[in-house]
Amino acid sequence: MLAFFTAKGGSGCSVVASAAALLSARLGPTLLVELGGDLPAVLGLAERADHAASHRGPSDDRSDGLGLVDWLAAESPLPDSLRRIERSVSDTLSLLPLGIGPLGMGPLGIGPPGIGPPGIGVFDPRPDQVQLLIRLLRTDGRRVVLDVGHVPSQPAGRARGAPQSSGRVSLLEASDRTVLVTRACYLALRAAHRLTAPDQVVLISEPGRALSAADVAAAVGSPVAAVLRWDPAIARSVDAGVLRDHLPRSLRCLADLVAR
Repeated sequence: MLAFFTAKGGSGCSVVASAAALLSARLGPTLLVELGGDLPAVLGLAERADHAASHRGPSDDRSDGLGLVDWLAAESPLPDSLRRIERSVSDTLSLLPLGIGPLGMGPLGIGPPGIGPPGIGVFDPRPDQVQLLIRLLRTDGRRVVLDVGHVPSQPAGRARGAPQSSGRVSLLEASDRTVLVTRACYLALRAAHRLTAPDQVVLISEPGRALSAADVAAAVGSPVAAVLRWDPAIARSVDAGVLRDHLPRSLRCLADLVAR
């Protein structure tokens, strides 16, 4: 399990995790797990009418449009139903989307899409649920990449590495490798310093920043495994919905990180 996270929103964690998963899929079957709610859009997947009950008929797949928060909403989530809510990205890459949350329970032991305006669910599992999820991911058999997203920093008075009761933190702790995605920004590094040190760092390098990769490594206490230089081609690929088919060259430097 390879987990990407950030200590400050807007750092590009979802794009980096998506690129890593696309590169991982070239090496073997890969599952990309979403906790932030943006990955279908980042990968250019078609929007689903998750809440349009009129679009659903007796023969519809009841798992269509569901996500992780729907699975977690069940009192006792069924392990075998987790794969049924995945979305195919390519022949070797599947996405476990976050979902938007149910209004009721369905025949799979998970909730069907609710009726109402589109939204994004909140990843807030019970401890027993997150442990079940961790067990299923670790025994999945595929390469697993997690977009953990923003992990709030601990209060200033709490020692670094002190326990936190959070599903996101539990997934980070259970991962084989954790990668912090950050910009060379004082505020982002200040927040990261309050978290448990990652195994590696992916640095988003922007023009005009005063801090170097060495400064970032020293502040976080972990080596910088890859430096992604600011590249407008990345934003253009995401905006056009073609990231999965045309991965910008600047993101391919993540290949070595993924292959380790």
